[in-house]
Amino acid sequence: MHRRTALTTALAGAALIAGLATGPARASGIPVSEQEHGAAAASVTCGYYTGSTAVLKQGSVGNPVKELQCLLERCGYYTGGAISGYFDSALKQAVLHYQRDHDLGVDGIVGPRMWALLRAGVC
Repeated sequence: MHRRTALTTALAGAALIAGLATGPARASGIPVSEQEHGAAAASVTCGYYTGSTAVLKQGSVGNPVKELQCLLERCGYYTGGAISGYFDSALKQAVLHYQRDHDLGVDGIVGPRMWALLRAGVC
């Protein structure tokens, strides 16, 4: 794991455990920790899709894709323009980059492990 990634993962985990997740905000602009009021596990969301089980790949469409685009945009990986809901080649490149940086299987397919990291606010 890259040093930056390991540190980011460790800090994000520590912040979530301590209930101090003040990083990424929901679409409302209110930090997750303030919205959850100490809920067991804060989950970062943009509001398009709240699940974490959708398996997405190039050609996928819909709200789960919009959610993925938004989360990767917040992390600085997706710079493909509008949140369209279409998994195009620009989104695939963003997914591949995120997977590579976070020691996930680098296949361009978004599954539960990648969703878990994104939902935890790991950028």
